[in-house]
Amino acid sequence: MQDIELFALGRDEVEAKEMTRIIAFFLENTIPLKTMTLDSIEIKDWGFYIAPSEEVGAISALPKEKLYFFDMHPTQNFFDSLKKIPKSKFIYVFNSHFAYINLLMDECKRRGVYHNFFPIAFMEQPFRDVNVLLSRAEYIVGIDNILGTQALFSERFRGMLRADVKIIAGRRAVSAVSAGNLLVGIACYYETEMNNELNRIKAAYEHGMNVSLRTEALFTRIFKVALKLANARYLIRTSEGKNSYEDELFLNGEKLKLTGEPEGDFKKIEARILNFSLLRQRLQMLTAGR
Repeated sequence: MQDIELFALGRDEVEAKEMTRIIAFFLENTIPLKTMTLDSIEIKDWGFYIAPSEEVGAISALPKEKLYFFDMHPTQNFFDSLKKIPKSKFIYVFNSHFAYINLLMDECKRRGVYHNFFPIAFMEQPFRDVNVLLSRAEYIVGIDNILGTQALFSERFRGMLRADVKIIAGRRAVSAVSAGNLLVGIACYYETEMNNELNRIKAAYEHGMNVSLRTEALFTRIFKVALKLANARYLIRTSEGKNSYEDELFLNGEKLKLTGEPEGDFKKIEARILNFSLLRQRLQMLTAGR
C-alpha cells in the first residue's frame, strides 16, 4: 500500500514554507510533507498538492484530482489591531505578489478597516520603487512570515525602513472546510488502497502463496492510518474537545490479533476497512456541516 506524500505549494519559497507550517500544525506531522514552489513542481501518482489559492493552483497546471486549496485568513486580532491605527495614517501592505495584497486589502474592507492602503509587492515591483515606499511607510502590515527575517527584515530590505516604523503582522489560519476537504481526500485515497491491497492478497492466496506477512501488515496499517486522521486537529476542533473518534468508530482494536487462518483474517480486515470507511464518512459530514 503506497503512502501519500503531501506537497505544500507556493509561488515562492516564503509562501511555500508558510503553507508547510499550517499543514504540519493541523495534521500534527503525521503525514510526510514537503515544500514545493511553482518552478520546481514534480508530479507523483501518490502526491497530494495543497495550494494557497485557486490562482496558484491554476498556474501550477497540476491535475485537479491531486490539487487542494487552503482558504487561509488572518485571525481577527490582526484586523482589530489595524482598526486602532488613526484614520489619517496610510497603511502599506507588504507581500511578495500583488494578488495576495489585493485579497488582503479587500478582506480588510470587509472587516471594517477603511484606511488608505498602499501595496508593496517586492517580487513584482522595481527594487527602486520598493525602496521608496518602504522608506515612507510608518505602518507596514502583512502576514507574519513575510514581515520577519525571510523578507521585510532580511538584509535586502531592513535598511530601507524608517526608525519609527510600526509593524503589524497577521498569522493566517486555514478554514475548517479546507482542512476537512483535504482529510476527506486522504481518507478516500487510503480506503481505495486498502481495498486494492486486500484484493491483491486474496489473489495471491488463491494462487497458493503464503500471505500471512502481507495480511498482518495491512491489518496493522489500516489502524495506524485511521489514527493519523482521527487525531488531526481538524477533528479536535470540531468534536467538542474529544481527541479522536477512535473509540466511537471501534478503531481502538489495537489488541485484536489475526489468527493466521487466511479466510478468517480477510474478514477481520474487511471489518477494519469498514470502520475506516465510517471515519471517512464522518469527515465528510463534518466538512459538509461547516
